[in-house]
Amino acid sequence: MSERSLRSYLLLPRPGDLIKAWLFPAVFALGVLGAGGIGAGELLRAAIVWLALELLIYQARYQWNDIRGFAADQRHPDRRSRGRLPGPPSLGPKHIRASSWVVLIRLGLVALLALGLAPLGLLWPLLALTVAVFGVAVLYEALRPEPSAAGEPVPPPLTPGIAALWCVVGAGYAIRGVAGLSLAVDLVANSALLVSSMVAFWAFGIAFVTGRWALEALAFARRDGRGRVKWQVEQGQAREHSLAL
Repeated sequence: MSERSLRSYLLLPRPGDLIKAWLFPAVFALGVLGAGGIGAGELLRAAIVWLALELLIYQARYQWNDIRGFAADQRHPDRRSRGRLPGPPSLGPKHIRASSWVVLIRLGLVALLALGLAPLGLLWPLLALTVAVFGVAVLYEALRPEPSAAGEPVPPPLTPGIAALWCVVGAGYAIRGVAGLSLAVDLVANSALLVSSMVAFWAFGIAFVTGRWALEALAFARRDGRGRVKWQVEQGQAREHSLAL
């Protein structure tokens, strides 16, 4: 499999992660059914927020993740199929600069939508979603463990930081689910529904992401002559949070 081109990556950094995009409209539809219906204006507003969240805000967030993890991603055994910010490492600075500019463009488009379509009341929803997504991103990047040094055990031992990271990853699903529900139902007036839905979506996100990470970690597993699993991880590949699973 050939590596993605930079142009393809910048157009849509994580096409595979669009599988998560179903959550917002599904929850929105359930909220509409529960509320007894909505008008065309509310439907248009929800559609714009959904597209901005998935194609602009989250794709910008993924780009930031790929910029920070560029060196480790280049060492991953499934580098081509994962489709992260393309290399080779020698072109890393150039590709990182290009991706950084596109991050700013995506966020600028979010601001244009919020201000240009002010009559639809998009300012506060888009501002809140941008702050929430990048607030979680900052916490995620702070918790992401440093690459193991040579000679450290593989799989790595479970640490409080890795366990906290497993919990934080569910926040993205809480953001998507609560956002979809809030555009159909007044959650401000129903705090019990707000809290219960947030807990449910967050728990679902933890289960989904950690399950996926455990499967992805198998790329580092090999069988020896006795049928036992051996882990082959090079220094700097930075997959401690998945290998620990």
